[in-house]
Amino acid sequence: MIKNIPNALTQKETFYKIFNKSHPNEMNFYYLPIDFQTKQNFGYAFLNFRSPISIVGFYKFYNMKKLDASNSNKICHISYARIQGLDNCIDHFENSSIMKQTDQKLKPIIIK
Repeated sequence: MIKNIPNALTQKETFYKIFNKSHPNEMNFYYLPIDFQTKQNFGYAFLNFRSPISIVGFYKFYNMKKLDASNSNKICHISYARIQGLDNCIDHFENSSIMKQTDQKLKPIIIK
């Protein structure tokens, strides 16, 4: 889980332009919850890595640092999420209301 993501950034911006760019093909799940009314994110995201060793590099790169893609002063904080593993992430979200949304930009990104 990554906390303190600047609220104006979108899932596409944070995943494809920031995290996957710096750590390509290391993640297989990414979800940035969005407030449907304000269209801004809640400031945190759930990530799952293909390999546990990938977490170390990601942690060193982003923990306690600002995201360059934003003018925000928020400092990112990396922590373990309650749900671990791709299958568990998919199981958790498959019955949630977010999966009923028609806008694909609001749904988790799953890369198998």
